[in-house]
Amino acid sequence: MPTFVWVVLGTLTILLVLFVLGWMNAIRASAARERRLDEMIRPAMEAVAENRPSALDLVTRLAETPAARNHLFARLRDVGKSDIFPVSFRSIDKVAESDLARWLMHQNELGAAPSEMELIRTIAVGGDSKIGSLMLFRFRTDPPHWASKSGWMAGVAGPYWDGDEPPDFAQATFSELTPFDRLTVEQHLTLLSEAVKKKGLVVRS
Repeated sequence: MPTFVWVVLGTLTILLVLFVLGWMNAIRASAARERRLDEMIRPAMEAVAENRPSALDLVTRLAETPAARNHLFARLRDVGKSDIFPVSFRSIDKVAESDLARWLMHQNELGAAPSEMELIRTIAVGGDSKIGSLMLFRFRTDPPHWASKSGWMAGVAGPYWDGDEPPDFAQATFSELTPFDRLTVEQHLTLLSEAVKKKGLVVRS
């Protein structure tokens, strides 16, 4: 077999191995994040299961925590107790904030929930005959986290379709950890438009 064929096969093999290793690492990191979230909500879930008087207070305090919020709601729903979750924390902006915080906790991203988050803009999107929205946030971490030197960064959560129950995790939620002040809001939206097109969405004018 010619040498160049062996080189091509070797290169493809290396790329395949790197892809599989990256995929396995992402799965492990996702599982680790879920374990961290389960541990965060464990006291509230145990109190709910045992009908303790402290259950409502524990649930409310965790609902105030963006990273734990959606995870807690999903687990309460699984055990038929979602009615004790505060309704005010199921608004789309609160759901979106939690989606992005959870995404950022992945070890391949920040590896931690942001210290602070702010909703900057709601963007209308369309796809598959639906109308919905994406939420543009800025977020930051406190020292000694390695990303604190970047200051405020940009991220997006969604889509959330009008009339539909918010998903447990919106599939277009992401961030490139771009410093927010590096671009104007309009420039962030332009980049966002290109990114969401890859997911079959269209930013509505």
